[in-house]
Amino acid sequence: MLENKLLEFMEKEIPSKKSKIEILQNKKEEIFELHNSGYAIQQIVEYLKISYHLVTSRQTLSNFIRKELENE
Repeated sequence: MLENKLLEFMEKEIPSKKSKIEILQNKKEEIFELHNSGYAIQQIVEYLKISYHLVTSRQTLSNFIRKELENE
């Protein structure tokens, strides 16, 4: 039971000491699922904010997606 609460907390809360890029890397699958489904960058930014309390700019997310696509 305690383990479930801990895992739930860790999924919802982002560690303070991680960089934005590390955090986006951890959410990459979700980001690309939304992106490939036609969601706008601003909508994905809102999703991250609502779901994970992750505040990031449209530009940061756009750059992250572009760099990830270049690396594929």
